[in-house]
Amino acid sequence: MHRPLSSANRSLLLRRPSSSDSHFLTTATHGARKSGYMVSHDPAWNKMKLTTQITMGFLLLATALVQAQENHKHTLDAKGNRAGHATDKAKAKSARSIVGLNAPSFFTKDSDGKAVSLKDLLKRPTVLVFIEKGCPCCKGGKPYFDRMQRIYGDVANIVGVVFGDVQSANAWAKETKPRFRVLADPKGVIAKSYRATLGLEARIVDPNGKVALSYAGYSAPMLSEVASHISRVAKIKKRKMDTIPAPKQLTSGCELGEHEKAGGQK
Repeated sequence: MHRPLSSANRSLLLRRPSSSDSHFLTTATHGARKSGYMVSHDPAWNKMKLTTQITMGFLLLATALVQAQENHKHTLDAKGNRAGHATDKAKAKSARSIVGLNAPSFFTKDSDGKAVSLKDLLKRPTVLVFIEKGCPCCKGGKPYFDRMQRIYGDVANIVGVVFGDVQSANAWAKETKPRFRVLADPKGVIAKSYRATLGLEARIVDPNGKVALSYAGYSAPMLSEVASHISRVAKIKKRKMDTIPAPKQLTSGCELGEHEKAGGQK
């Protein structure tokens, strides 16, 4: 014969557990079993148990969603629209590590098939922006570098470096119609030499051949800083360049070479 529950224990069983009180069920169950109560036959207990299971299910789901967001956060621009991927701190640190080093030389072709080398570009400060074809974030960030080209194109080189061959660079240029020059980077050789792994990473190389600035993405503060640097190196007064609605947080694109890994055109 089962012993009846005391009024205190019955009140405990009828209590609705909160999301922050997940240990309630374990504690209550352990105490009841230790006391010898057959609570599994009590309607109030069954109701509480079902409620707790549902609550814990929602908690597990919420935890999984939060974890997924942590692993794949996105930034928003000033208008509240999704801008791109939030740049990982480790990536940002890695990008900064090459500041002050000699810029790796390269020889490639632009989207029109014309030969170009780093040496050809070093008459001016040069902004190298790495691009992953098929990446919507890179397309979203392109207009800001178009503005930079329009405002500083007479004193600086703004160059997009597309992961892929000349055909890929040409296809990207035709699709997005950038104001700046586009170079091909077959197999990502240039990107690797500059330790760039994400779309929209940028490297600013001064005429002395040194990497002056390096970013694992772009942002409104980054664009302003690059503009200031170009003005300083070119020895001109800083020109007004609107960065709105660029995101305030450093923003990157997809992983370079992702399209090729997925079996896309090289």
